[in-house]
Amino acid sequence: MVTKTVTFESLPKELDLLTKNLESSFDNAIKDYTVTLVSRMYDISPVDTGLYRSNHNVSLDKRSQNTYSITSKDTVVGDAASKVNEFNSLRNEFVYIQNNLDYAEKLENGGSNQAPAGIYGQAISGGKFNFKMKGG
Repeated sequence: MVTKTVTFESLPKELDLLTKNLESSFDNAIKDYTVTLVSRMYDISPVDTGLYRSNHNVSLDKRSQNTYSITSKDTVVGDAASKVNEFNSLRNEFVYIQNNLDYAEKLENGGSNQAPAGIYGQAISGGKFNFKMKGG
């Protein structure tokens, strides 16, 4: 552990630096968490044609109505990363991860033998996320 001596005069500057580090760490954690969730959702999605797993999409601040054609995991995860990286800060944004296909809700409620426990809930509860803050 590194110890730093802070004088009364330098305290405001040090607090400002700490706040900026915390904000940056928070934003990076949300971005990483979002991309990891989309990747996990793709991996555990039931597959018939591949359309369902290609339609996990991310939107910020408002729900998307988009649907997509069949595509690769790299494309789906890359699109999620691109969308969350559009914003410098996510602290005041809602991050939506959704699948807009008409049968998505049925699959989430156990309508597939390949994923009887659903997809989104399993992706969220099925992993551990480690967040680390870079110190200043």
